[in-house]
Amino acid sequence: MPDKKYWGINVPGIITALVAAVLLSLTQPDWTEHFVAAGSVAAVTAILLIL
Repeated sequence: MPDKKYWGINVPGIITALVAAVLLSLTQPDWTEHFVAAGSVAAVTAILLIL
């Protein structure tokens, strides 16, 4: 699947990161764990998008 970029933003990558964060948060019963998991996924994805 080719990456589509709009204004320099990797849209499929961001969507994939959001989906991954949601799936990860669903597996964590505690709200604190949700944010930690979502934050780590978002951070890693942001780094990958920049590189």
